[in-house]
Amino acid sequence: LMRWVHPSLVASTQGTGMGGLTSMQTMFHGNLLDMNKPNDILQETLPNVVAAHVIQSYVGSYGSMIHPVGA
Repeated sequence: LMRWVHPSLVASTQGTGMGGLTSMQTMFHGNLLDMNKPNDILQETLPNVVAAHVIQSYVGSYGSMIHPVGA
């Protein structure tokens, strides 16, 4: 792939829509509501990190990028 397509010709977007929203709600509101939360809940709130890492290792800083975040 890298032989035929230069990274500057590739546009990328990563996103999961509303994926992880329930985990994010549990993470932030769990303490206020005195609810127990799992220890690994942070990784459930960021499910698009793996896809972002893979595309950035190929594309780098080239091309247009759209990264919607829940921050």
